[in-house]
Amino acid sequence: MITLGLQRQVDRRAPDTRSRADSASTATVHSLAVGRAVCIAAKQPRARATLALLGDKEFLFSASGQAFLMYRRSGRCFVAMGDPVGPTIEWSELIERFSALALSENGWPVYYQVEPKAMALYKAQGLSCLKVGEEACISLPEFSLQGSKRSRLRQTIRRTEREGATFEMIPARSAGSILEELKDVSDAWLGSKRIREKSFSLGAFDPSYLLRCPIAVVRQNGRIVAFANLWRGEAGSELGVDLMRYSDDAACSVMEYLFIKMLLWGRDEGYQQFSLGMAPLAGLDSQESVTLWDRAGAAVYKHGERFYNFRGVREYKAKFSPEWESRYLVSPGGMRLPLSIAAVSSLIAGRSRSTNAR
Repeated sequence: MITLGLQRQVDRRAPDTRSRADSASTATVHSLAVGRAVCIAAKQPRARATLALLGDKEFLFSASGQAFLMYRRSGRCFVAMGDPVGPTIEWSELIERFSALALSENGWPVYYQVEPKAMALYKAQGLSCLKVGEEACISLPEFSLQGSKRSRLRQTIRRTEREGATFEMIPARSAGSILEELKDVSDAWLGSKRIREKSFSLGAFDPSYLLRCPIAVVRQNGRIVAFANLWRGEAGSELGVDLMRYSDDAACSVMEYLFIKMLLWGRDEGYQQFSLGMAPLAGLDSQESVTLWDRAGAAVYKHGERFYNFRGVREYKAKFSPEWESRYLVSPGGMRLPLSIAAVSSLIAGRSRSTNAR
C-alpha cells in the first residue's frame, strides 16, 4: 500500500515535471556511460577511440565491462563507429550482441571505418564488407625532415616562419583562455567553406570536447590563425588529427606547416604512429576483385570533384609519405546496402541524433 501511494504521488506530477526528471535521469545515465567508455578508450592504442568524448553516441558494453561499441541510430540502421574498443577477445561477443540489439528493434547493424583484422567476425554474422577508403598512417619514429625527399617540407617551414608563423602545442584542459580566438577561426573557416559542422566520425567545435584534447595552434604575428585538436591513444601509441581550421588571411602554407610541426611534436613525445585520417573512396580501382560497388566508387573518386575533392584529399596527405590502410563499411547486403550508406552519410552530415546507453 505504501508503494502504491508513492506511485500515485509520482503519477500526479505535472507532465512537464515528469519530462524534466526523466530527461535529467537519462542525461545522468549517458554521462556515466561516456565516463566508462573514456576510461576504456584511454587504454587503447588507436586514437579514434577518442570519439567517445563527443557524447553524441550510444554505447553497448561487453558483459565484462572492458570493451564497448559506440553507435548512433539513423532510421532502421544501428551504425557503429569503427570496430569495438577494448581487448580483442571481447569483440566477438559485442558484435553478436550488437546484431541482436538491432534485430530486436526491427533494424540491422552497420559498421563504419572498420579495419581488415576483424573481417571474419563480421562475416560470421552474415554481413558484407565494402572498402570505403584508405587511412593515411605515418610511422613517427621514422619521420624526419632530412634528405632530398623532404626538401619541400623544409622549405614550407622556412617560408611560413618568414611570414611570422610560430607553432605551439596547448595541453588538454589548458586552452580556456584561447577558446574565443579558436572559435573566431573556426567560424570564419566554416563560413568561407559554406559548410556546417560534421558529426559522428569527426568532432565539432564544442568547448567541453576541445578542452579534453591537446590543441596545436599556429600564430602569425602573435594572433592565432590556424589550429587542430588531436586524438590520443594510450601513451606512446597513436595520435590522430580531428578538426583542422584556419583563417583566410593565414599564410598559404599554414596547414602544411601545422601538419609538419604536429608530426615532429608527436615523434619527440615518443608516439609511434600518426593518423592523418581517411581518404574516402581511395584505392577502390586497385583491387583484384572489382565489384559493382568498386566500379561506382572508383568513378566517383575520379570524376566527382564537383561534389568533393576526393583525389585532392589523398594527394595532400600523400605529401607526408604515409602507409595507406584499407577501411571498410560492414552491412547486410542486398537492398539494405544503399540504405546503410545513406544512413552513414546522414550521421556524418549531422542529420540524425540519439544518445542512450545500454
